[in-house]
Amino acid sequence: MRLLQIGPTGYEKVTAAASLTFQPYSDRAAYVTGVRITKPSANDTWILSTSSKQVTQLQVDTVGNQQLTGNPSASSPANRDIYTWAEQVIKKPITYPVPNGQPFNVASLGVATADIAIEWEEVSKEDI
Repeated sequence: MRLLQIGPTGYEKVTAAASLTFQPYSDRAAYVTGVRITKPSANDTWILSTSSKQVTQLQVDTVGNQQLTGNPSASSPANRDIYTWAEQVIKKPITYPVPNGQPFNVASLGVATADIAIEWEEVSKEDI
């Protein structure tokens, strides 16, 4: 059951950092519905993990049109990220379940920094 106390969607955001962690409260869980890694300082691999277990990794480059998590800079045309693409094209969202009170982390494998945003929806802990 989706919880709407904070509204339909929650966000965590940080500027020029090498990692970002989101953790739902202990009485609720979450579905991460989007991760945006923009303005990277260097080409790098970014690891997404839940409860210290890797769920995926993404290659984020500083230039190019194939940016999975969004456009690389304000000077380039806006690209659809993989999460929006999945919802629009294959009609199936990409989500990462986060059990109640467990951390979801986005971290650079190397030393790159970037603007990172995590988008999530809160759900009851029985749904995960």
